[in-house]
Amino acid sequence: MTSFDADEPENLVCARAEEKRVGVILSGWGGDEGATFNGRGTFAELFLHGRWRTLTREVLALKRERGWSVLRILNNEIVSYLRPDWVINFVKRIVSRDADLQTLLRQSLSNSARRRVANSREMGVRMAPDGRENRWRLMTGPFIAERAVTWAQTGARYGLAFAFPLLDRRVVEFSLSLPSELFFRGGFRRRLFRDAMVDVLPEGVRLRHQKYQSFPGRMLDVAECKNELLARIDFYAQNENVCRMIDLALLRRQVEAF
Repeated sequence: MTSFDADEPENLVCARAEEKRVGVILSGWGGDEGATFNGRGTFAELFLHGRWRTLTREVLALKRERGWSVLRILNNEIVSYLRPDWVINFVKRIVSRDADLQTLLRQSLSNSARRRVANSREMGVRMAPDGRENRWRLMTGPFIAERAVTWAQTGARYGLAFAFPLLDRRVVEFSLSLPSELFFRGGFRRRLFRDAMVDVLPEGVRLRHQKYQSFPGRMLDVAECKNELLARIDFYAQNENVCRMIDLALLRRQVEAF
């Protein structure tokens, strides 16, 4: 769903671009799935293919670079990709860590709507113990197209077009053709793009591990609008169709906890 509220961060960006008479905004959307893929599943792929020497070298490199224990690396980068879904869900419930955004949104649905979503199997992309397969799953999933459509709708309000260089077919085909270990190597994720940016980006940027949010203050802005959000919930509570889809009582408790 596209929001046209003037204070939405992406609308503010478009408004400023319109003021500067910009016609096209370039976006890095599609990079995480291809050219700047973070290597998810690479270590598990090396493990399953018996590439022990390469795997040992990369585990030790990651240990040196990030200071992580070998046990943590093996669990996060190999075991987690091999565990069945029911084990992952059970562990999440036991340790009370099943509170990501997708889960919160799912919990906010009414019981009937939640069952329909579960039956649709549109619950996200399951990562495989194979880096190339994960690139393919992410690239062919629904998220890229949905986001591109959303930005097209947002930009149209301001007479702007969005372009996605990292979704150029040649870039996508090239990134899908490469071996997985090029993306997660020497203790660095997104290694392919980091290598391409030598002498282009400052080393402090090129070798930074953290990926910051586009709008880091967004959640603070949302919290400051808590009363307005609660008023909207009260308004929608009068709509029978909304009540059939959304558990508004739970949603209200979540907003009150901001």
